[in-house]
Amino acid sequence: MTPDDERLSESEALLQWLQRQSWNTFALRDVYRLGPKFVRSAFKARALLQTLEQHFGVIKSDEEIMSLDGKACKESYLLRP
Repeated sequence: MTPDDERLSESEALLQWLQRQSWNTFALRDVYRLGPKFVRSAFKARALLQTLEQHFGVIKSDEEIMSLDGKACKESYLLRP
């Protein structure tokens, strides 16, 4: 498996995980804190979310939102239904 294939596969797995969470808007922080084990760093989460933006309709938001642990997070995303 090439690195691009692996990133696409992990992005699809992350998308499925996000859909199960029923989040319309979510913070980057919540993804790397609560997400699957393969995405437990901000760097990796950001890279996979960029792939989701390009291929699967996830949209980066300019809004600051509160993460699930109550901290302000400047990086947030919208999940299309």
